[in-house]
Amino acid sequence: MRTKFLFDLDGTVTSVETLPLIACAFHIEQQIADLTARTVRGDVPFIDSFIQRVQILGELPVSQISDLLSTAPLYENLANFIRRHPESCCIVTGNILDWCAKLLNRLNCESYGSSAIIEGDKVKKLCRILKKEDIVKKYIDEGFRVVFIGDGYNGPGI
Repeated sequence: MRTKFLFDLDGTVTSVETLPLIACAFHIEQQIADLTARTVRGDVPFIDSFIQRVQILGELPVSQISDLLSTAPLYENLANFIRRHPESCCIVTGNILDWCAKLLNRLNCESYGSSAIIEGDKVKKLCRILKKEDIVKKYIDEGFRVVFIGDGYNGPGI
């Protein structure tokens, strides 16, 4: 049986969480920290929190976010494993793919993420929020044994 290794991106392949990195670079730390605290307390459901984060970050230039994330530090041993086995590895992130494009290029493997309509270098509209369990199911249905690495997968025990 073939094995597919699915990796969460933030804090799994990257050695930092990307949201605080973006927030710090664009001086919106407090706004993001407040939303994160409300989400952790359970005051804001995760999906609503994600949509609000996209609204906040959507005002920032996509190209600048992508440039910033392209320099995010990686866990190099893990990144090297992914680069050596691109056919067996896949990045599965809730982040908008346009924000992570240059970072994902550094890993050179298949990737899945949330999608948005980009106009004028800004996020105009969130189109799809990735459900990581859908990617797990896709590969299981294709006959793969799936190993999900990272703290981001919260789907059913498939």
